[in-house]
Amino acid sequence: MISNTVVVLLRDMLPLFILIAYLSSIGVMQSLDKKWLKLTLFAAVTSVVAFYFNFELIAESFEGRGYEIVSSLILCLFFICCASVSIFSGMLPSTYQKWLLAVGIVLLVTLKATEFMVYFGVFIQQSGDLISICLGFLMGISICISFHLLYRFFLTELIAHNKIKTVYMLWFAFITGQIVQIPERLSQVDIIDLGKPLFNLSEFVRDSSEYGHVLNALLGYESSPTTTFIGAYLCSFFLLLVISGAAARNAGLPISQYFSGESK
Repeated sequence: MISNTVVVLLRDMLPLFILIAYLSSIGVMQSLDKKWLKLTLFAAVTSVVAFYFNFELIAESFEGRGYEIVSSLILCLFFICCASVSIFSGMLPSTYQKWLLAVGIVLLVTLKATEFMVYFGVFIQQSGDLISICLGFLMGISICISFHLLYRFFLTELIAHNKIKTVYMLWFAFITGQIVQIPERLSQVDIIDLGKPLFNLSEFVRDSSEYGHVLNALLGYESSPTTTFIGAYLCSFFLLLVISGAAARNAGLPISQYFSGESK
C-alpha cells in the first residue's frame, strides 16, 4: 500500500511540482505578482473542489465518456495557454500574459489534484491500513519536493550558463508530454484507436515504475508508444519549435535572445 500511494503521488502530483520549478525559473513565467498568485491559488482551490464534488456527474455525461472528454479538453487548453505565454511573450500585453499563465496553472492543478483525490479516496476506502497510506503519502510528497528542488536548481544552472534554448526545449517537452495524454484518454472510451505499439522499452523502464512516472512527468515517456502517440508527440513538439522560430525571426532576434526576453 505504501508503494501504491507513492506511485499515485508521482503520477498525479509530480507534474505540478515540475510546473512550479519551471514557473520559478523561466523569466517569462515569473510575471505573476503576489496579487495574481493569490488569485490563481484561490481559483485553483475552488476549481479542484468543484471538479471533485461533481466528478461522478462529469464522468456520467456524454454517455459515460464525460471525464475523458473533459480532461482531454483541459489538457488541450493547458497546452495552448502555456505555449502562447512562452512563445508570444514579447508580443502580448502583460495582462494577457498573466491571464494565460494563471488559466494554464489552474487547469493543470484542477485535473491532477482531482485525479489524485479520487484515487486517494479509493485507497482509503479499500484499505484499513491508514498508517501505511499516510507513510506512503509523506514519502511521495517528500520525493516530489526533493525532485522539485533539484530540478529547479538544474534549470537555474542551465539559465546561468546561457542554455536558455535547452531550458525551453525541456519546457516544450513537458507541455507536449501533457497534451499527448489526450489520445490515450480518448482511446479508453473508444473515441479513437491508438494503433499497435511500435516497440517496447519495458525491460529498461516500465511505465508503472517510479522512474517511469518521473520520465512521464518530465517528457511524456511511454514504454510502448503507438503510432498515434509518436505522431501526436512529434507534431506538437515540432509545432512549438516552428512557431517559436517564426516569432523570433519576426522580432529580428536569435531565438536564444528572444526567449531570454530581450525582444521586449
